Amino acid sequence: MRTLDRITAILDIVAASPGTGPAVVARQINLPLPTVSRLMRSLAQRRYLQPEGQANGYGLGSRLLELSYAARPTHLLQLLVPEMEKLRDAVEETVSLHVRAGDQRICICEVQSGKSIRRVVPVGFVVPLHFGATGLVLLAFTAPAFQSAYINGLALSDDAERELRAELALVRKQGWAMAEGSWNSGIAGVAAPIQHHESVVASLAVSGPIFRWNRAAMMEHVEHIAAAARRASAGLSGVPLAHAG
Repeated sequence: MRTLDRITAILDIVAASPGTGPAVVARQINLPLPTVSRLMRSLAQRRYLQPEGQANGYGLGSRLLELSYAARPTHLLQLLVPEMEKLRDAVEETVSLHVRAGDQRICICEVQSGKSIRRVVPVGFVVPLHFGATGLVLLAFTAPAFQSAYINGLALSDDAERELRAELALVRKQGWAMAEGSWNSGIAGVAAPIQHHESVVASLAVSGPIFRWNRAAMMEHVEHIAAAARRASAGLSGVPLAHAG
């Protein structure tokens, strides 16, 4: 196995199971433990990995987030910005677009509300996946192995873990997520998945100050948001946006 193959194999394993240590990786790719330990330390020094969890575990590092943002899909933005602007005008709150990068989500586009008091979501803004409606949408549609590894890495209580798993199952069933003050007490949001064929590639979110964008207001507009995400998904698949429901 060449060096590049070793590095990509290590990153793939850590992406699927955050907190994995060199011993587990070495067994999976059939390489000596000292070799894998050295490579993982080198990747951590360059911020492609970061120490995480117990037993010398690692997660994906911030350098991958930077590269993910630098390589953000400009064709996706060109297609979706008009749809985001239409949605912003309809709901009068900030609309943002997020993609998953490892165990975090990153904002790649924002269309701000015109109101004087509004939510601001800076491009490049990074948050763990389980925080907020936006991240729940992305986490809900990840592969089961990644999702289980991510949840296990949170070290939640049994009740909290059951609640999170039930919430993710509900998101998958209804096709959208809603959260009020889940990580910022003054903010609420609704998000829906954007798909390219069968894969969820982004989360379309509408967020605002909770005194105005509360559950009642969000429920009034949730179908508009879900429909916008469906139109965007259809557009990515080559169906004209105007023909998607």
